[in-house]
Amino acid sequence: MRTKSAMMLALAGLVAAACDTNEVETDPGLLPDQPAEEQPQDMMVARSDFQPTAEAGELNVSGWAEFHQRDGTWNDGMELRVHLMGLSEGDHAWHIHQGTCEAPGQVVLPLSDFGDESGVAGDLNAGDDGMVEETVNIDRDRFATLNLQDSHVIAVHLRGGDDPGPVIACAPVELRGGAMGTQPGTQPTTEPGTTGY
Repeated sequence: MRTKSAMMLALAGLVAAACDTNEVETDPGLLPDQPAEEQPQDMMVARSDFQPTAEAGELNVSGWAEFHQRDGTWNDGMELRVHLMGLSEGDHAWHIHQGTCEAPGQVVLPLSDFGDESGVAGDLNAGDDGMVEETVNIDRDRFATLNLQDSHVIAVHLRGGDDPGPVIACAPVELRGGAMGTQPGTQPTTEPGTTGY
């Protein structure tokens, strides 16, 4: 009798253990079959604040932009995260320009469509509270269009679509090789007039 009871208790323990195993939650941020210490590391490599331009009128636009590297190298491109407040409700085109907020130059990386060139993402869409948060992955080839010897800005326009209107917010971005968190042997050679890729 005691032997049968002991066997029943052991069986119940195995069933409970199996149920516990099924309830274990995994971290969705980790890659399968890869130890935690080898997981990609999120590294912020540049951050700047948005300021309203003279064309913003009564809009009090503010916010920030961050560039992140998942593994601390150039190889997987960049993740751009933006948070904006004070926009008018609706769509807003945005692009990365060469130059400065005081003297923006040509569009070198369209984040939303620009003429015949497809953007990395769509227009920013602000809600009725004037806020928008967006995360955009810029692959290595698209990111390579930025000349790392130059200064760049992220420009946000009054409207979206084919007639975006004036730039109403601008954030300077320093994308120079020494600040990008590269690891030895992974940083591309950059010469004046080249993209560094």
